Amino acid sequence: MMKSILAAQFWNQEVESTQSLNAVARTLPSEPPPIGMTQPTKLCRAQQLLLLQRLLAVPFTPSYAVDNDEGGGLVLDRVISSAGGLDWWATLTGRLRAQRLLCRGKEHRRSDKSGSEEDSFAKRLVDPSLYALCGSARARLSASTILSACGELGSLKGLFPCAKNEDGVFQSGILPFRGRASLRHKFDRHQLTLETAFHERCVDREAHYWDVPRAVSLDLASVRAPAGIRYRVGVHKISEAVQSCDKSRSAKPVPQGALPGTRAQAAMSIEREISVWKDRAKLHEKKARRPYNLFAARPQITIGGIVGGLVSMRLWAVDSAQAVLGRPVHKLQLVPASLAPLAGNRVSADLFASLGATAQFGSFERPFLDHTSVGFRVDMGAATAFAAAAARSVNAVGENDLDVGRSGQEQAQKRSRSLESEGMDQRGYPMLAVTMQQQVAGPVRARVDARFGLDPVRVGRARMLEATYGVDVALASMGAAKLVIWYSPTRREGMAELRLLER
Repeated sequence: MMKSILAAQFWNQEVESTQSLNAVARTLPSEPPPIGMTQPTKLCRAQQLLLLQRLLAVPFTPSYAVDNDEGGGLVLDRVISSAGGLDWWATLTGRLRAQRLLCRGKEHRRSDKSGSEEDSFAKRLVDPSLYALCGSARARLSASTILSACGELGSLKGLFPCAKNEDGVFQSGILPFRGRASLRHKFDRHQLTLETAFHERCVDREAHYWDVPRAVSLDLASVRAPAGIRYRVGVHKISEAVQSCDKSRSAKPVPQGALPGTRAQAAMSIEREISVWKDRAKLHEKKARRPYNLFAARPQITIGGIVGGLVSMRLWAVDSAQAVLGRPVHKLQLVPASLAPLAGNRVSADLFASLGATAQFGSFERPFLDHTSVGFRVDMGAATAFAAAAARSVNAVGENDLDVGRSGQEQAQKRSRSLESEGMDQRGYPMLAVTMQQQVAGPVRARVDARFGLDPVRVGRARMLEATYGVDVALASMGAAKLVIWYSPTRREGMAELRLLER
């Protein structure tokens, strides 16, 4: 439950996303970890598709992805080709934007009724903008070193001549290419990671995507640290200014974690998880029937927490403080503590913490309502930002209470805009993640994951930032595997996937 908290303080925490054929995006530094069904899986997307194709005979795996430029909708993904050996493998995955193909067919029938349906469908089918390709490869260089790479073309339109210039010569469009490469070396208790990315998609706490043109990072992280202690050090560089992937929200200020520059960072955390209650009678009694999922057949209540410290050093940066505050900053001017390193101080330190609990009831054996799971987690990303936001929110309480005609949500949004205008860090808002899961019938369970932003002073007032709804089906034929289908209306994304060794 707490393993992803420390990773979220850095720059390459994975989160599932249909924006990429590889089904992976990254969270920005010091953002909350991904919620529930959007957490990364133990299988990469290409491996999932291959298992679905070969074991379950699924020809295409559906997903729901909305492109920010030309709409989108239902897409169909499939591994076109694969190869491999004892120490390496490579795959080529293709995507068909099926809903866009159907919508263009309806538009064509309304505008042109003279041509045949077969000819118009054939013309639409060869439209290169309907397709995307993704190549993935992984090689084991030694017993402890792995090299992996992924390259993606979001559209094939740039591969073919698409328009004529003034001289009547065909010109090719710009290839929407994204790529990432990583080199991982495992020591006895540590892992060294070198990564580089080109036009990578990153997501913030409000489920808003950013395009990071070029980034490179080097990290050393603990793997098996004793007594729940974890630590990590690294250097990260963003070479160019990031761009918003949503043109309608281009005026949104750039998050601090996405500002261009080079910084070194070190963090250490201590985590603890305590089992409050376990149904030991259920664990030792002879099962009348086999549970649908062995990992979900353990009634228990657990609580856990993590507290850690983060030290960051700015090695090089553009005028980052001015970019965040939207106004010039002088060295003698007081700025929020969370923005101190951006305003001129090279070194900053902060604290982060999380507290959560999960409760699971039922053995997931009987056909109906034999599994219920509820969990919550409160995340505080930066103590100094929280103190600054709380102080500002206290001063704004009286002003907002005078707005009798405004609803609670409108007042919360007004306070949020006020904090942003003063340069307050959004990390000052504690995040509440809630998960609820219930067996419906047989191996089918329904699940809801949500994240709320809490007011630093008025805890009772919360604003929903992200929500995900889904169902999962335990696959008895594949052991501890389940088929998961989820949809996020906040991000306008949905996916069908295969997960292993999870509750």
